[in-house]
Amino acid sequence: MIVQAILIGIVLGALELAILASSRQKLGVWVYAQSIVFWFTCGFMIGIVDSPLPPYATGAMIAVFLNLPWYINISIIPKQYGHFVPLVVASIILGIIGGVVKMLLSTLF
Repeated sequence: MIVQAILIGIVLGALELAILASSRQKLGVWVYAQSIVFWFTCGFMIGIVDSPLPPYATGAMIAVFLNLPWYINISIIPKQYGHFVPLVVASIILGIIGGVVKMLLSTLF
């Protein structure tokens, strides 16, 4: 289970790195680091949580719950409400991907 969780975290961290790198925004190294560490941690949590829900639903739920502070910090506090829905959608998509990876890895391990 721990190996699966680490692999899921690596996949989500790598996806986040790819998303940020393709955005062509000037981002500092610490922005990349915090995003990768966050999504690695989120993926790890998706990997270790045992839920009666399908893994993709659990992954989406975990991602949304863990991202709640980011939603507030990035869209609510600076009053950039247009960022809210894309952040939630991106969280759900990455959470679903984490759940799907968990399902695929469970067939291998």
